[in-house]
This record gives sequence, structure tokens and C-alpha cells, in this order.
Amino acid sequence: MALLERDRQLKQLAGALDGAAAGRGAIALISGEAGSGKTALLRSFLPGLGSARILRSYCEDLDIPDALGPLYDLARGARRTVARDGHRPQLSLFSDALSMLSEGDDPTVAVIEDIHWADDATIDFVRYVGRRIEPARLLLVLTTRTESAGSQRRLRRALADVPPALVARIEVPLLSEAAVATLAHEAGGDARSVYLATSGNAFFVTELLKQGTLRHPAHSVREAVLARLERLPAPARRAIDVVSVFPRRAETRLLGAILDDTSGLDAAVDAGMIEESGDAVAFRHEIARRAVEAELPDARRRDLNGQVLAALRRLGDQSVARLAHHAQQAGDRGAIAELAPAAGRWASSVGAHHQAARHFEAALDVSPDQPELLRLLAIECHMTGRLDDAIAAERKVLALHRAAGHRVDEGASLRWLSRFSYLAGRRDDAEQFGRQAVTVLEQSPPGADLAIAYGNLSQLEMLADHAAAALDWGGRARALGEKLGRDDVVCIVLNNMGSAQRWANLPEARRLLTQSLDMALANDWHEHAARAYTNLGCGEVELHDLDAGIATLTAGIAYCAERDLDTLRLYMKGWLGRACLMRGQWTLAQHEASAVLGDDLATALARFQATDTIARLRLRRGDPAISEAVAELEAFLVSGREFQRLMPFATLAAERAWITGERGDAALALLAEARALSPGATASTDIAFWSHVLSGFAIDWDELAGDCGRAGMPFEQAVALLQGNEASGRKALALFEHLGASAAADHARRVLAERGIRGPRKSTLANAAGLTTRELSVLRLLADGLSNKAIATSLGISPKTVDHHVSAIIGKLGAQSRGHAVA
Repeated sequence: MALLERDRQLKQLAGALDGAAAGRGAIALISGEAGSGKTALLRSFLPGLGSARILRSYCEDLDIPDALGPLYDLARGARRTVARDGHRPQLSLFSDALSMLSEGDDPTVAVIEDIHWADDATIDFVRYVGRRIEPARLLLVLTTRTESAGSQRRLRRALADVPPALVARIEVPLLSEAAVATLAHEAGGDARSVYLATSGNAFFVTELLKQGTLRHPAHSVREAVLARLERLPAPARRAIDVVSVFPRRAETRLLGAILDDTSGLDAAVDAGMIEESGDAVAFRHEIARRAVEAELPDARRRDLNGQVLAALRRLGDQSVARLAHHAQQAGDRGAIAELAPAAGRWASSVGAHHQAARHFEAALDVSPDQPELLRLLAIECHMTGRLDDAIAAERKVLALHRAAGHRVDEGASLRWLSRFSYLAGRRDDAEQFGRQAVTVLEQSPPGADLAIAYGNLSQLEMLADHAAAALDWGGRARALGEKLGRDDVVCIVLNNMGSAQRWANLPEARRLLTQSLDMALANDWHEHAARAYTNLGCGEVELHDLDAGIATLTAGIAYCAERDLDTLRLYMKGWLGRACLMRGQWTLAQHEASAVLGDDLATALARFQATDTIARLRLRRGDPAISEAVAELEAFLVSGREFQRLMPFATLAAERAWITGERGDAALALLAEARALSPGATASTDIAFWSHVLSGFAIDWDELAGDCGRAGMPFEQAVALLQGNEASGRKALALFEHLGASAAADHARRVLAERGIRGPRKSTLANAAGLTTRELSVLRLLADGLSNKAIATSLGISPKTVDHHVSAIIGKLGAQSRGHAVA
């Protein structure tokens, strides 16, 4: 049948290919509902591409998707052999695959159909290629169903990291009633009835018009497919039954080993029920395959899958995930126990962690109480954010090792439970399990498990800002790690020890963290390097060195994005949002925080920072949804009140009390509780600030406002200015308005009104940045290159007053320095 109403889509594909041929690689995402004609569009586009190399691959509707199955399809199409040995790092595989797709003088069109069925690693591959595709002579074509919500979220997350200009989004809509009428007229069918039954779904239209009873079409595509099936001879029906249990394509050599009479295949092809594709046959659409498969009696379906599994084993060189799928469908418990763990290990090795977890769960369903498999499941659940499931699996591991009297394994299990519990936000459980692990492991000769357990306690103490204890446990871990030659343990401990000293000995903290980062980068220890970037960057933000913090976090985020380390990437993005908030870049802060909260891979710890940023933005802007964010933050404190979470929660409560004039005593009590947990005066700077604000302490507010301005923290600068004299109060109000802090500005107006002070002069309000006349004069003299002392002489004011004006100018403009303000 003719391809109707697809000219625009074909032009989009042709344009994307022209760009690829000129060295501007791109991704073409073809989307539409099942049966809308995505594959038909490709069939029309691909044959006329001249010298372009065409490589096709498919994602299959397996019970558990085959990790990187499409990549291996593409490799076969390019006549390359890629071993599934599970020992190559994901990035190495991806790099080689991109080189393979980019080679040659002619452009390559690489197709991955049905990406909605893809595994995690294939989605990672799409993201990897998308980030690097622009200079390549490559067009990567993806087809996806719009009704698959889960897959759409995963694709959006992957393509969010690809420049939008490199993604051509091609929608394949349903056919219009006029197009259906044209097709029906050609086939002699009842156009109106066909349109009402199909709503313009291209595949449905085709099947109904082929059913043979055109005046009274079936009410569904399933009825149409089964009606055509019933008219076929018995050998063809048997062949179609066998083909229906193959999720995508059935190799003809496999069918020859299963069918007694292969003549039925020819009859099925001649009838248009299935079609040939190279050395395989397949249904024209998955909808038709499922309609046939669903009609098979359960016993027949299990028997056919068992025959397919046996044939695949004889054939050899098959994806273990494919074997595991047919074992599951056949209900072969022995084969599942053998194949599912292997499939899980392979999926894990290439980064398909969701699929790995499902394989391990399938294995444990038929062969429970295996501590090794339970541990593998726990790790995969941890990797995919299923922390409650990780803890549940590890508790079973612990019980099995205790029952068997395996003390070292018991200690290792306790250490894992400590780690999982902390990531789940259960600080008290994490500490209890961590100490139990050390107690158990110290009863055996010291080994790597004990060194790691010491390091775990060092990290917990560091995270609680117990510097002395963190250094003590870290010293034990470092000494044992060096004795055992475990540089990886030493690298982790240096990170913990450096982070623990950031409040008391900043130079030493930076030295140890940099040493840890250098070790990790030199040894290509991705996660250790990411942790070093994280603690370096977050520490600088905590110490209000925003320039250094933002630079380190940005580098760390790029490092993690390059290696798909989503957990720490999102955690650093949460901190980057906080840094932007502090700097007065509120639009960027909201963007970073919202990106974290909108990503289902974000852990509870990453969500805390992002939620804190959103809560402060809502509070300052007067958004009533502030209560929801505060409730989510408060939930983190139920299982353990660490300083690093209690401190921001307390300062948020203080800020809320200051703006609303309510619950001031409760906020002061929270600040006092946070101060009691503080590791030192430097760590208590924010606590002291808000304690002074709420209590009305008499301090040099002008000096504090200047400090905030020099640190690039305009909101805090405005809060400090409001505590000062009339001129400072006006500057505070102007700065709040410039930031868009409407709720804080309203509070400032109330404060000024109580003092009998009018708001900013008209000249100030008329200035886009909210600068006063005097501040504009100072800024002009700054532009002339005058020093503060020279400006003071020129304007007849003191140098200290000039300092305050310069700080206010920098804050209002959101600048980073005097020179930046002038520019």
C-alpha cells in the first residue's frame, strides 16, 4: 500500500542525513504510537540513500532486555566481532562502537528500532554517542512508541545531555480520514468503517483491509490477524506459532531445527503474515506477533520456548539474556538457575543495572538463599536507587552468614548494611551496623574487609563532622591499607580525612583531598575520583569560597557525566544549585535544583540539597508551596540529626521566622541544637549570622554586609544591611527587589516603616539594578579606574563608606568582582 501523509517526515530525515554527510552528525528520534508507521517510514527512506552505509539494529521485547543487544547488532552489520566477555569497561566498548560507526568517507545511518524496549546500557550508549556525534558523519536513527511512559522518561533523561540542535524529533501521526479513505478505496473497502475501527492507525488499517471481508471489517487488529491465520494451511499455521515466540526475529536456521516441515514458512510469507529479512523472518509488526502468541495454549507456548532454547544452545554464540528469556518462558527452573545469574553479571558489567537486578531476582525465585546472588542483587538495587530492596536483600545475606558461622562474611555484610542505610538517609542504623562490622571483623586476622570497615566508620564520622574520630578511624584504615597494599582503600581514606579537616585545617584538608583525587585519576578509579571532586567542591561552598566551589563542582559534574556516574553527578548538581543560590543567580539555582528533583536516579542525599534550594527560593519569593519542601527536608532529620543537614534546616527555619515573624523561638532552639553539633566556629558562621539576626544582637552590621558582598552573597548582604541605618535599609530593600525576593522585600518594608523610614528614592527605583544615585557615582568612578581611597576623596566620604558602596554595587549587579561590575 502507498505511504501517505509522510512527506514532511521524509524531508526531516533527508535534511538530517545531509547534515551528517557534511560532518554534522545528529540523532533522529522517530516517535509515534504502536502501528502508526514508524518502520514503514524507514522502509521508504533507507533504500534510496546511495553510498551511505546502513546499519540496522533492534531492541527486543524480552522479559528482561538484552544488555547492549542493539550495539552487537550494529557490530554484526559492520562485520565486526565484539566479545561478550564482561571484562571490558563500558566506556571502552562505547568508544570502539562510536569509532566503528564514524569510520569511512561516506555517512553512516545507524538505526535502533523500538528503543522503548532498550536496556539501561543501550540508553547510556545513546547518550554517549549523542554527546560526541556532532563532528561525525553519522545519523543515529531511533524509533520509539509515544505511549511507553517509562521509556520516554529514560530517553528524555538521556537526550537532555545532548545539545538540542543535534536532535531531530520526527513525529509520525495517525492517518487522516482522507488518507484512510484513499487506501480503502484502492482495496475496495468500507472507508468509514475502517476509519472508525482504527482511528487512522496505519498498521490497523492495513490489517483490516487485508482480512478479506472488506464490507464488514473486524473490530480490532487482533480479530483481523486471527481471521487471516485461520485461512492458512496447517503447516503455515504451525510455522507462525513457532515464529510468534521469538520476540523480534526468528533465524531461519533455528526454525529449520524446530519445524518438521519448513514449507509452511513459505506459505506464511506468501500470505503476508510474516516477512523475510535477510537470514530471518519476522511478523510485520509486534502487535500481530502478540495477537498470535496470546492465542497459544500455555502448555504449547512453554513447549515451543523449550524447543527454541534447545536450538539456541546447539547453535551457540548467543546472548545469555536471550537464552534466559526463553528459559523463563519455558518455565525451565534448572535453566533459569543456570542462565539468569550469568545474564545478571553480564548486564551489570556493561552498566545495565536495572536489568541485572531483574535477572538476579529471577535466579533467586527458583534458587533462593544464595548469599552471593543476594549480595549481587543488593548491589544492583543500590545502584538503581532501590535502597529499601538493597537493605532487605543484604539482611538475608547477613542472616545466612550468621547461621553458617562465617564471621568475616558476617562483618562484610554488616559493613554493606551500614553503607546502604546511610544512603537511604538512616544515619542511626548506618552507625550501628558500621560499629558492629568492626567488632565482628576485629575477631579475625586483619584483612581488607577490616580496613574497609575502618574506612566506613571514618566516613560516617566525617559526615557527622566529628573530625577527631574521623581522623582516628581513617588513620587505622590507612595504616592497614598500606600494609596490605590496598591503594584503593588508602585513596578513599585520604578523602575522608581531608574532608574531616576542612573546618580546622583548610590547607591540610585541601592537600589530602587533592592527593586522593590525583590517586583516583591516575588509577582511573572513577567513583573515588568523583567522591574527591564532590568533597572538594562541597567543602569550598560550605566555606563560602563560591568561585573555587563552583569551578570544582563544574569539573566534577563533567567528569561524572562523561562516565555516567549519575549518583554523584546529581549530588554535585544539588550543591551547585546551592552555590548559585548563594551567589544570587537564582534562575540558574532553580534550574540545577529542579534537574535533580526531576531525575528518578537522584538519591535521598542529592534531593536534600536540591530541596533546600527550592525551599529557600519559595520562601524568599513568597511561594506558599514552601511548606511541602520544608516537610520533605524535615523527614531527613527523623533517622539522624547530622550537622550537615541540621545546620541548613535550622538556618532555613530562622530565615522563615525572620520573613514571617512567626516561630522565632523554635528557630532559635534549632540553631542552638545545630551549634551544639558544630565541629568549630568556622562551621557555625551561618548559624551565628541567623542567631544574631533573630536575636537582634548589636554587632557591626555594616562590616558584616561588606563581608557578604565580597563573598558574592547578595541575599545575606541585604539581610545584614537591613539591620543598619536608614541608608543601609534602603539599600537592603533595593537589593531584595533586584533579586526578586518579594517576601523578603515586604518584610524589609515593614521594618523600615516601623522605623519611620521611607523606601528607596525614585532615582533608585528608576535604575534597572536598583542602584542609588551615590552608588551610580561610585560605579562611574570605578569605571575611571580610581581606587577606593581616591573615590572617597572625590566624593568627600570615608574610604570605609566607599567599601560599603562597592560591596552593595557588586551584590546588586550579581557581579563577581569590581572589574566584573564595571564591565
